[in-house]
Amino acid sequence: MARAHGWYGYWLTPEGAAASLAGLRDAADQVDRPATLGNLEVSVTPRGRVTADRAAAFAELGVHRLVVLAPQTPDGPAETIQAAAAATADL
Repeated sequence: MARAHGWYGYWLTPEGAAASLAGLRDAADQVDRPATLGNLEVSVTPRGRVTADRAAAFAELGVHRLVVLAPQTPDGPAETIQAAAAATADL
């Protein structure tokens, strides 16, 4: 926390991200973080499909970016990428 620029949570639900972020806030209260580092940037690979509601839930928690996993399919990752882009278009 004292020197980090960001935090990455893997395979999280919004509830899991909320618990992790609460732990990060507790840790931040115990160290001096230089203002020159700016805010801690939070990235999450969400568990399951990204929908507009789930993307909004992560955004409300303070997650800055979602890192979407595109499963291997015969058609490639295009469908997953398009669905995630549509789900986050209004955020």
